Amino acid sequence: MLHTEYSNTKHTLYLVQNSEDLQAIQTDNKTVALNVETTGFDYNTDSTVGVSIAVLDGESIASYYIPLRHTNGKNVDTKRTFELVQRIIDNNRVFLYNRDFVYSFLEKDGIRCELNHTHDTQIMLYLCTNKACPTRNEYAHMYFPDVAIYEIDLDKTNFAQHDPDIAFLFAAQKTVLTIMLARKVWNAYPMIHNIYKLDNESNEVVRWICKNTELPVSKERVQNELNAVNTEIDNIRYKLRGLLGYDANIDNPMDRLDLVRECIGTVESLSDFAVKDSTNPIVMLLKQYGELTVYRTTLEKILNYADTMRVRYSTVTAATGRLSSGGSKGNSFFNDFNIQAVEKKDVVRYVHKTDDALGFTIDDNPENAVRSVKCKGGLRDAFICPDGYVWVSADYSGEEMVLAACFSKDENLIEPIREGKDIHRHIAETMFGQSDDESRSKIKQLNFSVIYGATEYSIAKRLKITVDECRSMLTKYFDHLKGLAEWRKRMVDKARRNGYVSTLFGRPRMLFESYQKGDYRAADRCACNSPIQGCTPLLGHLETEHAAVRMESIVGRKVKDVHGSMLIPTHRGESS
Repeated sequence: MLHTEYSNTKHTLYLVQNSEDLQAIQTDNKTVALNVETTGFDYNTDSTVGVSIAVLDGESIASYYIPLRHTNGKNVDTKRTFELVQRIIDNNRVFLYNRDFVYSFLEKDGIRCELNHTHDTQIMLYLCTNKACPTRNEYAHMYFPDVAIYEIDLDKTNFAQHDPDIAFLFAAQKTVLTIMLARKVWNAYPMIHNIYKLDNESNEVVRWICKNTELPVSKERVQNELNAVNTEIDNIRYKLRGLLGYDANIDNPMDRLDLVRECIGTVESLSDFAVKDSTNPIVMLLKQYGELTVYRTTLEKILNYADTMRVRYSTVTAATGRLSSGGSKGNSFFNDFNIQAVEKKDVVRYVHKTDDALGFTIDDNPENAVRSVKCKGGLRDAFICPDGYVWVSADYSGEEMVLAACFSKDENLIEPIREGKDIHRHIAETMFGQSDDESRSKIKQLNFSVIYGATEYSIAKRLKITVDECRSMLTKYFDHLKGLAEWRKRMVDKARRNGYVSTLFGRPRMLFESYQKGDYRAADRCACNSPIQGCTPLLGHLETEHAAVRMESIVGRKVKDVHGSMLIPTHRGESS
């Protein structure tokens, strides 16, 4: 068996060259790391080229690369290799890096990757860095500067083209680093211990659900939405022509940025706070135009997809820990689509009683309705359930406000929640003497804006009031909710002192870099909203896992998630 010592460590890298070498790999009662090398990144069209297995024995690691489908060099028996991999998954404590990727390719070769006791080192690194999809080599260089990291010609995404006699160094080191990094961050960042267990378990459930969920799409409804968007874009062009006196070239983002600068002065980009908070009519139209053109591109993309879509959720993308929807680069198995960003519109629908397990349903028919309700419609209506199924929405009632009350211990928040009152209507009535629906809606926007750390300029824009009126409202708001104001100040002080804040369950939000860069406004905002917003995805993860465990007939059909809410297509005969 070809082997070499791994740079400045006690570890050894091996190349398995035949069945006898394969039988020599001893994994009984050991911690093991697994990885795959592939012909590419696409679960549909690519395949596994080789498997790496690292075995931790005391303080030393033996890592074996097993070539299976290289186009040159010697390959090992595929059947025997995957039998070994299956035994390891079934019986060992297994570490992976990017479990979604590794498992998806192993499953193509018949490996059963069920919910079990595996660990994902990428999740550990994500928790202690908040970096989206952290790469293994980047953090290996950071934590182990004395260890040489083998590199390879990455232009060849097809690993089968590499000679295993040389490439095994690159492949086998990956599983060594997977174990080394897991041990390093686990010992160096004890703050992640509690949250990692929850995130790791929910990640397995989310992976299984995403892989097995296909969502039917109504192309007719998507086309109707696209027609409406094009009409809105034409209207914006017409309004801009009236304000500017000429037809401006606004299709190019740089040309739009030049127009913005003419209106409000020097800004670096269209995403600057000065642009977001501006009430200049031309700037507001240009922002709306940019948003609509992005939305139009999304609609056009959906029309080019098949009649069903498969959506990917990641648990290692958003810094708050929430599930983040989107595609996967170079992987056609999932559609390149962020379903959480689906445009929603307020619509009125009607509640009808039914004789099935659900007890009621909501539709557009007003006849014989029990009552009307406000719902979210728009593009989300284009995602349809199979025949005999209905959407069931599970949403937490005032989740963020309840968390804010718990953390701040503000009695003026706690008391109405305990009494089961509508917290937004209660604040509107007690603080501003108004309890009608319009006042409630404004106070709801104010409540969530405060929780998410919005600036007074943003709040003024949302409430359609002047900045001075907004300042007066905020002064009155915090005079009434002194406990909430004091809690916000404590969170900012703690973040500036420690460089991070944590949620109730220990999810850290790292703010070192923001403070070091002098971006105090953004960091202070995160210090206040992260302890609250960071708890909502955890509750969503736990709810997802609960669905997977208790409702086998439903699991695999969860396709929509928006922060604290879930939409699950459920058969009319099922109940939760």
